[in-house]
Amino acid sequence: MHIDSAQDKRVLALRADGRSFGAIARELRFEDAAAAYAAYQQALWNAPPLRRASLQLQEIERLDRLAAQLREQHRGGDPNAAGQLVAIERLRTLQLAEWLDRVAELADRAELSG
Repeated sequence: MHIDSAQDKRVLALRADGRSFGAIARELRFEDAAAAYAAYQQALWNAPPLRRASLQLQEIERLDRLAAQLREQHRGGDPNAAGQLVAIERLRTLQLAEWLDRVAELADRAELSG
């Protein structure tokens, strides 16, 4: 999938606003949420490193909030919450690893230029 820089900016702005990938797909007329997620990943990759790190941190924070809600639902007896929580924790772990890589990359660049 290839989207232009204007669409990159729109996808990133919608996600930063807290829109789901389903909502982004509907608004930008992507085929489905998976296509919106792919567009988001491309836009994230095209973003400058500092912006990318900031956006990735926002995703981690969003996942933290979702995990907290799922823990409450699990304590409340929701049988589906445990499985969803495991999936969120896996995604959070991947996002955190990518964010740490990005921060390390930024630190290396700062060291080289300073």
